[in-house]
Amino acid sequence: LAGLQTAAFWRVKLWTNTTPDVNRYNDTITFIQELSNYMSYDDGSAEMGYGLLDAGNALAYRFDIVGGDSLRAVRMYFNPQANDPQSSPNPLQGSFLVTVWSSLSPETILHQNFSFSAPQYRQDGIDHFVEYALDSTIYVEGTFYVGWVQTTDVRMNLGFDRNRNNQNKIFFKTTGGFGNTTFEGSLMMRPVFVAAVDPFAGVQEAAPKESSLL
Repeated sequence: LAGLQTAAFWRVKLWTNTTPDVNRYNDTITFIQELSNYMSYDDGSAEMGYGLLDAGNALAYRFDIVGGDSLRAVRMYFNPQANDPQSSPNPLQGSFLVTVWSSLSPETILHQNFSFSAPQYRQDGIDHFVEYALDSTIYVEGTFYVGWVQTTDVRMNLGFDRNRNNQNKIFFKTTGGFGNTTFEGSLMMRPVFVAAVDPFAGVQEAAPKESSLL
């Protein structure tokens, strides 16, 4: 059974001496530390939504690993609370190609899906990630970037965590080359590596279609 487990969890408690605090029990901080098959900068909750506007725009999120591993998917949380129901076009009409880069300058694409993906705004609870599989598992090492190239003129509201600032790892391209975002926070986007068991939800990929942008 142990060989099938893909995650480990530790409940961590930190105690401090709060004397002469009026409430002597106000001295404990508790959190759950998870070791699993994905990497994450966010804390699991979205305070805002992050999006680009136009077809051809690209969003890239930097990760660094020691050695190499097999990347098979990207998990994303698209924030339904950030959607304006009156917006036109509607965020539900968004479309993108999951993309992985080894370098942004010069731009070097390691992998780009042939199948188109669409944002899924889950309504069955908050902060629920959806897994977007790569068309094929790829090998990554050192520094790599995960994200998308947008194929529609739609603002897609990717969850944005304002509590942890990883601004220096978020890059976007509208015209010309990639630039660093001006917003402080973390994208709710997580690269997923090969593992035997996956408890997260997945989505069906849309059929390929012609695009003059690619």
